[in-house]
Amino acid sequence: VILAQNDSFTKKLGLVPDELNGKKIQTIFPNLTVDLLEKMRGNGELYELHHHGSVFLVEVLSTSQSDTSTGFVLTLDDLKDTYHRAYRLADQPKDLIFGDILGKDPDFLSFKTKVHSVAGYDSTILLTGETGSGKELFARAIHAASRRKNEPFVIVNCGSIPDTLIESELFGYEKGAFTGANPAGRHGKFYLADKGTLFLDELENTPLYMQQKLLRVLETGEVERLGGKNTIHVDVRIIAASNRNLDEMVKEGTFRQDLYHRLSVIPFRIPPLRERGEDILLLTEHFIDIFNTKYDKNIKRLSDEVRKLFMQYRWPGNIRELQNAIEFAVSMCIGTVITMDHLPYFLRIETNRPPIRKLHDIELEYIKKAVNQFGWTDEGKTKAAKSLGISRATIYRKLKEIEGNHV
Repeated sequence: VILAQNDSFTKKLGLVPDELNGKKIQTIFPNLTVDLLEKMRGNGELYELHHHGSVFLVEVLSTSQSDTSTGFVLTLDDLKDTYHRAYRLADQPKDLIFGDILGKDPDFLSFKTKVHSVAGYDSTILLTGETGSGKELFARAIHAASRRKNEPFVIVNCGSIPDTLIESELFGYEKGAFTGANPAGRHGKFYLADKGTLFLDELENTPLYMQQKLLRVLETGEVERLGGKNTIHVDVRIIAASNRNLDEMVKEGTFRQDLYHRLSVIPFRIPPLRERGEDILLLTEHFIDIFNTKYDKNIKRLSDEVRKLFMQYRWPGNIRELQNAIEFAVSMCIGTVITMDHLPYFLRIETNRPPIRKLHDIELEYIKKAVNQFGWTDEGKTKAAKSLGISRATIYRKLKEIEGNHV
């Protein structure tokens, strides 16, 4: 019979203070018998007990004995909270704040300010951008600037999980749920992220059947493990990221429109590195400092030729590609200046490619070649226009431009 319970316990179970006084313990935990309490007494072990989908770790702290009865003092800890504490201690990296995301480009600074301004809310955020543009960095910074900063930040890379396993990865499973499953079962990422932030990276790879189940969790805040019968309430802030334009995927029928609208409450497109101007050189200096320390080098700068190349190159792999290129160059460089000889092959061949010419100049060049071939007479100009697929009036107008520019 329950004689007393503290406020923390009743709050955890959603009850009012003293509501359980005089009731049997089995009204909360049907499997908690006197025999089990006797077994638990004094051995210091923790036992799992279930209550309406929640799991508690129970330990007998002390007992009292009289001629007619035995009393027990129990401590109960929500298993979810225990997992969260363990996760924070074992898996959480150093906090990354907005100040750690380098950049001086005015447009990029304005973008950072906008993202930071909504970080404190609980709204779902959708980050889009090219591979290597820094989506995870921004997701971590958003979490660190939110009210959930002391709770877990859990990452799910939807592109690296096989379709057959993504449901169990997100929602977990009960023991014996499927062949090869962990005999003890497994808690999913939503469970681990409770009260914190769940970062769904490469969301575009999520299969359609899973998108529907994901939408349900976002709408109800409840998950159900594979093989389980009870729903588990979770309080999770979602940050999603995609390398692709999800709006286009919706039009193609490969991404659910309702899920897209549910995720893109606050959408942001992270600018690629090539749009950030002098930030390319700022980040280059940052990575040189990092790899100088790592490889015990004393590299001071890039050569002028390399600086020019870095500003002209389009960096399709963005910041990650730049970082890899600098690590390669620092490891190859013997002196204090990185030159073309120290760069990876894919960058060195850029200097051997002909410069991109304007379409207007190419057009005038081909018109001149055609007229030279067919002749500068009226008949020759007419044949040249026909071979080029343009009108006779157009070729006369273009030839006047050629004569004026002395092409």
